[in-house]
Amino acid sequence: MSRGVMQPSQQKLAEKLTILNDRGIGMLTRVYNIKKVRTHIHGCVLVEGRNM
Repeated sequence: MSRGVMQPSQQKLAEKLTILNDRGIGMLTRVYNIKKVRTHIHGCVLVEGRNM
C-alpha cells in the first residue's frame, strides 16, 4: 500500500473527522458569541444601575 492512496475506510474516517472538526469550531463560535452578548448585556445593566 502506497502512502498516496487512501483506502475507502480511511476516506470515510477522514470525512467524519473533518465534519466533527467543523462542528466543534461552530460550537466554539456560538459559545463565544453567547458569552460576548451576555457580558455586554451584563455590563450595560451595571452601568445603568450606577447612573440611577
